[in-house]
Amino acid sequence: MEAFRIYLSSWRVGCQDAGMGVNAELLRVMGPELELLLPELDEKSRRLVLGAVARAAGDGGTGAVAALTGASWQTVADGAAELGSGDVAPPGRVRRPGAGRRPLARADPGLVPALLALVEDSSRGDPGSPLLWTTRSVKKLSDELTARGHRCSPQTAWRLLREEGFSTQANAKVTEGKRHPDRDAQFRYIAAQAREHLAAGQPVISVDAKKKENVGEYAQAGREWRPKGDPVAVRSHDFADQETGHAIPYGVYDVGANTGFVNVGTDHNTAALAVESVRRWWNLIGKDAYPGAGRLLICCDAGGSNGWRNRAWKAGIAELAQETGACQVVCVSDLGFLAEVGGEAVEATWPEAMVQTCTVHLIRASMRFVSYGDRRAVAAALKPVYTAPTADAAETELLAFADSALGRKYPATVQAWERAWERFIPFLAFPPEVRKIIYTTNAIESLNYQLRKIIKNRGHFPGDDAVIKLLWLAIRDIEDKRARARAKEAGLPADQRRAPGKLVEGSTVLGWKQALGALALAYPDRIGPYLN
Repeated sequence: MEAFRIYLSSWRVGCQDAGMGVNAELLRVMGPELELLLPELDEKSRRLVLGAVARAAGDGGTGAVAALTGASWQTVADGAAELGSGDVAPPGRVRRPGAGRRPLARADPGLVPALLALVEDSSRGDPGSPLLWTTRSVKKLSDELTARGHRCSPQTAWRLLREEGFSTQANAKVTEGKRHPDRDAQFRYIAAQAREHLAAGQPVISVDAKKKENVGEYAQAGREWRPKGDPVAVRSHDFADQETGHAIPYGVYDVGANTGFVNVGTDHNTAALAVESVRRWWNLIGKDAYPGAGRLLICCDAGGSNGWRNRAWKAGIAELAQETGACQVVCVSDLGFLAEVGGEAVEATWPEAMVQTCTVHLIRASMRFVSYGDRRAVAAALKPVYTAPTADAAETELLAFADSALGRKYPATVQAWERAWERFIPFLAFPPEVRKIIYTTNAIESLNYQLRKIIKNRGHFPGDDAVIKLLWLAIRDIEDKRARARAKEAGLPADQRRAPGKLVEGSTVLGWKQALGALALAYPDRIGPYLN
């Protein structure tokens, strides 16, 4: 209503300008004064001063003041209308509230969370500092946000990032030579594992050994306040002192608590120092901070004392798992580690366990080096290896493949099988009935993927019962989808049906009786007591 009243006042001023005269003497006197005064005023004050002079000049003053000062006629009219109606902008504001468009962050509440989700895994910075920076450009971020239904310009993305504590940074010391094609996917996997552990209230730590420092009076970078002409005297060379030795800081960073722990060694940077540092962190801090921990996620790099090839490191972590009773899960920035550490850690923790690699994943990994045109032929040539009745027969078939034309053309495929041979041959100790069950983990991985997606979307739960109910409903939902697929194929011959079987009550597994009998013969002490 006030806006309508001001509009009428402006219209009335315009009509008066069109029909009446003006006080020319007043304008002649005020002209030089306005020329000196107006540059010193802000928008609100300038508008009101021009309106006041126009009102004092009488009818027709608005147009005359606009022509005299070069200001817009509408600006002078607005100032006069505001003074006439008394509806002036409140103190601290230049214009009345409500002008302009609402900020995008207020108009679209999901914009900022979507932006932060995009830059979360690509952000870098000191964990002890509130300043972060992202490796993605605002152009790519704005394009991705627009594709997800959040209209946003690069300038708006830049402003929102600044408001959230991000800044642009130049690259430095990030070139590491040849990059593995799956490197980005591996770090995303590690980030997902860390989020999953933190959401479950489990500890997540990052460990690494820092630069070795000599102990003694050695020169250090930087300056400190001292009396003029009296610097601290230090040694002229940095040769190590046999008596004082050196210090090796090994840091443990608790991601969830945002706290650090440093264990200092005085000998060498070995696996024993790495394991002992994690053990001391757990005994002094970890077990009290996480009394109900059942898992511990350790993130580290792939070299040195905690390298993926270091057997002492893997054996020490397995020993620590037995001491603490918490399963130690280790994620490192090297793909080869994931292929080796898991089996040895499981065997050290559970001596009676048998570790076997996924046959489907092994075939897929060996096909990575084969051209698309030869993949069908190579897959057919490798089939006698994983269908052989015994390990000796499988080795004979692998040697035959290595001597064939395809084997000589793709030696990397042969090496992939040779590297995984010790983890593959336990599969051949079982009869065909059991092999059909354990040859791949795709089925359980598919189910786990769907369950993890549902849990992740919910975030937090009030208790364990809520989680169990949600998982049960998710399984029933998966079963409903399978039931609908089976209903569409009702009446078709059995060899033409492709829908999956039942997942919950009443489900059947093809050949399960034969597989159960073979497992009972292989593990009589484990399975026998549970057979009716």
